[in-house]
Amino acid sequence: MRETLEDIRSKIRSQAYRNAAQVRGALVTRVLHALGWDIWDPREVCAGFMSASCDEQSCADFALLLSGGVPAAYVIVETQAGPRVDLRRPEVRLEHCNRGRTVDLSVITDGRTWRLYYSRAEEGIPSQCFRTFDMADDGLDGVESALVSFLSKDQTVGGHAREAAERSWRASRRGTAMEEVMSRARKAVFEPPYPSLPAAVVHLVSAMGVSVSEAEAAEFIQELRRRAPAPEPPGPSVRHMASWAGATRPAAPGPLPVTLAKILEVVEETDRQHLDYSEAAEAVARRRRIDVTTVRDACTRKLGLDTTGFRDLLDDRDRLAAHLSKHFPDFLDQVRERVAARRE
Repeated sequence: MRETLEDIRSKIRSQAYRNAAQVRGALVTRVLHALGWDIWDPREVCAGFMSASCDEQSCADFALLLSGGVPAAYVIVETQAGPRVDLRRPEVRLEHCNRGRTVDLSVITDGRTWRLYYSRAEEGIPSQCFRTFDMADDGLDGVESALVSFLSKDQTVGGHAREAAERSWRASRRGTAMEEVMSRARKAVFEPPYPSLPAAVVHLVSAMGVSVSEAEAAEFIQELRRRAPAPEPPGPSVRHMASWAGATRPAAPGPLPVTLAKILEVVEETDRQHLDYSEAAEAVARRRRIDVTTVRDACTRKLGLDTTGFRDLLDDRDRLAAHLSKHFPDFLDQVRERVAARRE
């Protein structure tokens, strides 16, 4: 498996795969073969699979079939030109394929970037994504582990791939949900019935359909505190000094949005630790104790970019600041301050 991935990586970097047909025929089938699937048997790897709810335009490029022809996973190949990625078309295809007969796992790939979806989740297709990896730049240990755990024939036939996908999806959902509710939870502790902060987090995420224990919430809160910026030294605040001078100052916009905070942390990791984008995203995910997919989504999908587009912006900080300012206009000062020119 490792030799196959190394060879595929070298071919991706040399731009050997020119279109979707080449990705399907020379890359995806090769990966599936290395994962133990009989790519020559359409009863096991069915190309151009059409479920009862599919039409010819929305069928899956591949279906991985269990005994009796039951599909366990769909693979959709979608290649696009330019720095902007639009997942609506392939995700609509997945929605059509899964209508009426849900598989365990679905994949959207352009050969380089692989997005894994836990298709049995009740949420919409975008929220089912639990793992993303880059075949060209991410560590091969992680790429190989993800492919084997979620897509190998042995793990799929035994039901272990489905269990692993569900665990990974739930872990990703918990971390994202707790981040999203944290500001509301901090306000809730000052209102009747005055819950503890972990209890407030548990209550708010449960309303989102996410189950988190108070112990998990407490551990997450401690991790947030560990990575919080150091307090300012004692002394008169800027706001107080402005009032002494008779000046008026607009109110601060409040805490950074979770998405923007992740992006800025990635930017700072590339400077402080001299990491590339993929390594920085993994470092931020480890520190936040969330799946790296949520960090990558913040930097790419939620900005209307793909990995290449975000990397290009990292090399041009003026363009990056301008792009972020369009998406987060209320946080211009923070963006300009933290998205500085790359330090040598």
